[in-house]
Amino acid sequence: MKTAALLPTPGNPYLVAYWMRHWHRVWRDEVDELRVLVNWQPDDEVRAWIRGMVEGYGAVYDERESGTSTHGLA
Repeated sequence: MKTAALLPTPGNPYLVAYWMRHWHRVWRDEVDELRVLVNWQPDDEVRAWIRGMVEGYGAVYDERESGTSTHGLA
């Protein structure tokens, strides 16, 4: 059976970097695949940087631009 972990993120590059390092040190041998979901990051350069980092760790990058929720930008 193949296992996967999902890392949902709001697109903060510092938090994504932290969790990717943590995953690499602690969890990489525990799951077959890591999928990183960037929920909303409006800056193209930041999204490209996150994608490069995620793929550099061998994880799968996915993004969803859902806009803002009813509370506006957080």
